[in-house]
Amino acid sequence: MKCPHCGAQVGLENKYCPFCGLPNEFAQKHQEDMDRYQQEFQQTQSDVYQKTRRFTGLTVPLTVVFVLILLNIGAYIFVSKSWEIGSSLQKQEIHSHLTEHQENIDTYIQNGEFCGLSSYYSQNSLYYEDEFDKYNALIRASDSYRDIYRILVDTSSYYPNYYFDDDEISHTITTLARDIHDIFNLEENYSYNKEEYFTDETNAALVDLRTQTKAVLVAYAGLTSEEADALPDLSTTKLKEYLERGLENR
Repeated sequence: MKCPHCGAQVGLENKYCPFCGLPNEFAQKHQEDMDRYQQEFQQTQSDVYQKTRRFTGLTVPLTVVFVLILLNIGAYIFVSKSWEIGSSLQKQEIHSHLTEHQENIDTYIQNGEFCGLSSYYSQNSLYYEDEFDKYNALIRASDSYRDIYRILVDTSSYYPNYYFDDDEISHTITTLARDIHDIFNLEENYSYNKEEYFTDETNAALVDLRTQTKAVLVAYAGLTSEEADALPDLSTTKLKEYLERGLENR
């Protein structure tokens, strides 16, 4: 399977992509499934113990052992196949609505709704479908833009008097700086196959997304227009200085 962030091949045993270092969503989903099945197994095991307390003598341990053996065998088989089955069903569901998904993606891109694009792609698990691999770079940038929008715009809109305390501001600045760097230096992460991930459509969308990012940072993070225009060339240290100044003056 491919990393949804950089397109490199990853396995279920890789919690993080060995190429880009970002979390492997497939491995996380697999671990969640295994944890859930383990919890269900433990609950079933507990039920078996409670029901078998009515029996006495040799029948009790023999019955319990036999049932537990069967449960362990069944659980092992089910867990080992669960990810494969779930992935297959998800792919079938996506493929049956392929045209609809493509039309919705096109609409989000044409309207410059990158927060919506990020949410739609994630909610419908479109990273399962190879047909949409070409959008990996744009989705990564859209995810970063949605983070920035949530931190700055949503906070100001819903909590007008909100301010970042000393403990929170350090983490917020680090997160914002990472997302801004991802947006304006996206090509660095896809140098191995730019032709696939940076089509004319993607490049045009990225221009729009980057313009919107600059506007948000000027309006909600206190950057000047000149500072926003210089974002692609700013060092991380300088960017954090600008963000710290802007957020402290909110």
